[in-house]
Amino acid sequence: MLGAVLALLLCCYTGYLALAFGLYRAFVPSHAMWGYARWAWLAASLVHLGLLTFFLGTMYHWSGNPRRNALAFPVAGSMLLAIFFKALKMCVTKKVEWRGTSYSHVMADTLGTPAHGAKAG
Repeated sequence: MLGAVLALLLCCYTGYLALAFGLYRAFVPSHAMWGYARWAWLAASLVHLGLLTFFLGTMYHWSGNPRRNALAFPVAGSMLLAIFFKALKMCVTKKVEWRGTSYSHVMADTLGTPAHGAKAG
């Protein structure tokens, strides 16, 4: 679960972070890379987001959905992160509610004893 959260954050949302940093660099220029740093950040972010949208659209197309749904990834990805974090919370607290029924994890008293019909030793 943590790997999925990290993959989503590192592989998908870094393009938006690079876009924001590129826009920041466009308004606050620096002398890095002889003044071309802003264009490098913007180009890298646009290539990243373009490829992300293209491949996500291709996966949507394979599943029978319109490719244009890939444009809603920032919202859908945020919802996916919320689902992941709720699942992580359920793993940590060991309390699950499904369709109005609450389940909680209770440790068994017989962890040290052999199972029914099994021979000890």
